[in-house]
Amino acid sequence: MANMIEITYPVFTILFAWLLYRDVQVNLHTALGGLLIFAGVGIIYFKS
Repeated sequence: MANMIEITYPVFTILFAWLLYRDVQVNLHTALGGLLIFAGVGIIYFKS
């Protein structure tokens, strides 16, 4: 469970950067890569 919480820190970094600075540094390729990472983690988590 701690690993699932720890892996979400990039999401919160993006969220806080947008909330505090109104700065968005996420493009389509970055979002797609993040989605693939979370999908892989989800598959491993639910398989075990």
